[in-house]
Amino acid sequence: MAGTIGTTERRGKWLTGAAIAAIPAVLLILVLLLAQEFRSSIALREEIDRSVAQRDKLQSLLSLFQDVETGQRGYLLTQDRQFLAPYLDASAQLRRDLASLTNPADIRAELRPEAARLRAAGKAKLDFTDATIRLNDSGQRADMLEEIRSGRGKALMDAIRAHIARLDTAERTWMAKAGAQAQDFRNRLLLWTFGLLGGLALFLTIAAVTNARALAARRRALGRLEDTTARQFAILNSASDGIITLNPSGSVETANRAAEHMFGYESSALLRRDVGLLFEIAPDRGEGESFVERLRRTSEGKSGYSGEYY
Repeated sequence: MAGTIGTTERRGKWLTGAAIAAIPAVLLILVLLLAQEFRSSIALREEIDRSVAQRDKLQSLLSLFQDVETGQRGYLLTQDRQFLAPYLDASAQLRRDLASLTNPADIRAELRPEAARLRAAGKAKLDFTDATIRLNDSGQRADMLEEIRSGRGKALMDAIRAHIARLDTAERTWMAKAGAQAQDFRNRLLLWTFGLLGGLALFLTIAAVTNARALAARRRALGRLEDTTARQFAILNSASDGIITLNPSGSVETANRAAEHMFGYESSALLRRDVGLLFEIAPDRGEGESFVERLRRTSEGKSGYSGEYY
């Protein structure tokens, strides 16, 4: 029984120690996961901001091209130079924006070919509008009208709208995919967090249950020992013979009632006292002699002495 209790206690202590040691490891893993989530969130936020800025730029380009087309038509139809002011402003802004359209810092690599096609179509559109205005200003209105009737300006504008629509769709698709990936990572992080904390809690619970069982077993064993001791004490006290128990050094450990009556001492007065108080026995010579050795020295040279030693 004692071996079983000891094994249970050792197991409980081992589990408790392992659980306590696991706490810093679990916290470290959670900190690393949170740090990774923080870095990923920052990077994703930067990419989303860039994507939003790119979409805004695409819509701004479309608006500027519409301004250019409106200004061109208004001027060519009315010959009113007031239409040229917004045309010139929009044209200048477009040339600056088209030049930076494929900037690696502003657009992802997979979208650069489409952005390059948009830039080429945009430059062709600006060159076309500039050419029609120059033909008009130089008095070649017939040639200018022929250029407009050719439908090339409309085809270029349709191509620009198509390129912008494809780029905008690609940005929206990427943002949706990035958002889904971020949500998946957050879900995995939650699973890891709950899994680690749940495992640690289970580990601690097992350790606590094991320790509780060991303590309960020890209490039961102590209860049985107390019962046994009480029964033995009752048996000793009911004996008619005087019974004294000694430790190896000869000090009194217990004395029953018969011994108290026999020697005239209360048991409390005998406890831890040398038995020489009751018997003639050789004193301890300071050599760590046992009670039996001292008793044998007492009997040396005495004739007719007999005794039993246990």
